[in-house]
Amino acid sequence: MTLAAPTSSPATDPPTSVPGRLRTSLGRPSGVFPATRWLFARLALLSLAVTLPVPLLTANLVEAGAVLLGSGVLATSWTFGYLRGRTSVGADVADTIAVFAIALASDVPSSIVAALVSALWFRSLEGTATRAYLRPVAYSAALALALALWPHVGDHVSTTEGLQFLATVPMLFLTVVVARRLAWMFLERQVRDAVGAVYAAAIEQLLGLTDCAAIREVAAEADRGFCQAVPGLRIAKADADGQHLVIDVRHGDWVAPPERLPLALVGDVPAGDRPRERASAARPVADARLLDAAAGARCVWVALSLPVVPRLGARSWLLVGAPGAVPSSLIRALRNLANHMALAYAVAEAHDALTERATTDALTGLANRSAFTTALGGALADGSLAHVSVLFVDMDAFKEINDRLGHQAGDQVLREVATRLRRASRPGDTCGRLGGDEFAVLLPGADAKAAAIVAQRVAAAVRAPLRRAGDVVVPLSASVGCATAATGTDPEVLLREADAAMYDAKRVSR
Repeated sequence: MTLAAPTSSPATDPPTSVPGRLRTSLGRPSGVFPATRWLFARLALLSLAVTLPVPLLTANLVEAGAVLLGSGVLATSWTFGYLRGRTSVGADVADTIAVFAIALASDVPSSIVAALVSALWFRSLEGTATRAYLRPVAYSAALALALALWPHVGDHVSTTEGLQFLATVPMLFLTVVVARRLAWMFLERQVRDAVGAVYAAAIEQLLGLTDCAAIREVAAEADRGFCQAVPGLRIAKADADGQHLVIDVRHGDWVAPPERLPLALVGDVPAGDRPRERASAARPVADARLLDAAAGARCVWVALSLPVVPRLGARSWLLVGAPGAVPSSLIRALRNLANHMALAYAVAEAHDALTERATTDALTGLANRSAFTTALGGALADGSLAHVSVLFVDMDAFKEINDRLGHQAGDQVLREVATRLRRASRPGDTCGRLGGDEFAVLLPGADAKAAAIVAQRVAAAVRAPLRRAGDVVVPLSASVGCATAATGTDPEVLLREADAAMYDAKRVSR
């Protein structure tokens, strides 16, 4: 079982100078867990400093050198271990040798125990349990060996410190037990607070979002935050594809990120299983070996079934793994966030439907008068365009078509004209139905010459007869007026000019 503190990003840029970085590293950090490590690291160094005068006052030159050298090794090892956030096996071996040297050279060998207790406090707050419990074993062995050799070195006289030392051994082990228990409590609290902060920020960002890409980015940002809050966390979103899971998004440290995994990994998924509207409870994956190999570490893995979003379609899962265990607070946050995201997608879909209804002509699918006027105003306000042209298209004899063939035929004619306008206009042009049998085409950037070419194409396209069911041929034609203006012109003025040009064209055609 490994203890590791959550990582966090500093609020400001770190100092670039070496003294500045050192001051930042040695300063009191925020968070219960880092602050506890900082406090006990200082206590260990202080205890070591307080211990030094005792052996130095009565030691000869050789013994004093051994005490100073051993103390220097311990102070250096503890300081670098604190700054790096981890301790190597070589550092533990060096510590043990230094403890042996100090105890052997001291008139009171057990005086080093106080410093060792403080050191065990902060060094037991991280790393594996095996390493944590091996340290008091090594320290006890070093002290026992020093006590055994102590009467035979220099002018030492045998004392009763052996009994006192035996009393301190349980204290060393008890220190590790208590420190690791406290570490778990601190970590759980810090992880819970960090996860809660990430979750709250994501929920706040989701409020009012109607863009699917923005909703997905909020989820990605939250997953990155969760990976910073939970040590060693890996998150992968997987979509069902036949008998496989296709990995869509990954966060955390992956050695060899998988692209496809067996669907059986998330358990049995019956073919007729109704899609979930809410996220399910997390359950262990069927076989963690593939995920462990991809993560490059042995983790506990759970699968969380996500709500099915109609516009996304795919059945999806979150695969979540972390060394030791996946915190229950994280599972709750992921489930609740998934449900909020499903709600945000539903709101976005409703918003898109309302927007389309408000801006689209229901019969033809073209922009309605309001949307067309808005697009025209935007084009005329675009300073990068030299010219803007508008075509005003009015059907000829449309009333006769309605009276002779009925309104259903008239609706078919309007839909057909809308299709022909789309085909005859340029990419990027906006076709709209202004009402009744009146249409308009917005030509951004088109001067009068270019607009005249498009107008001719539109008139020719509309002129083709429409063949209805029963070989009924409906002759069609339209009058097209064209107006061109520079940017900055009032939209209503340009539209009236196009309307007037259309009436001129209608009079000429008669």
